[in-house]
Amino acid sequence: MRRKYLVKVEVWQNTATTDGFGGNTNTPTLLGSSWSNIATIPTDKLLNYGLDITQQAVTIKTRWRDDIDYFANAIYFVYNGVKFYPTRIFNKDLVNEEITIIASSS
Repeated sequence: MRRKYLVKVEVWQNTATTDGFGGNTNTPTLLGSSWSNIATIPTDKLLNYGLDITQQAVTIKTRWRDDIDYFANAIYFVYNGVKFYPTRIFNKDLVNEEITIIASSS
C-alpha cells in the first residue's frame, strides 16, 4: 500500500508583534506542519501558471486543517529549508478535504 502524503511541509505566517517600544514588528510564526505530497513544476510548465521561468515552483497537495487559514496574508510554506510563497490555492471539490497549492520560491 502506497502512502499519499510522503513529506512534512511547515506552514508559517508573518505576524505583527509588539516590539516593546510602542510599535510592531513582523515575526515569523509557525502555524503547524502537515504531511504533504510535493512535486516540482517543470520549467516549460511555469508559464502556464503565470510564473517566471527563473523561479523554482512546486505543487503542494496536503490535507485541509481547520486550525490553519491557508488563504491568510503573509503565509508561506517551508520545505527542505526553502520558503515557498503561494500564488494559487485550490480547494478540491470545495469540501475542505484536500488542497492544492501552487507556490514559488520568490
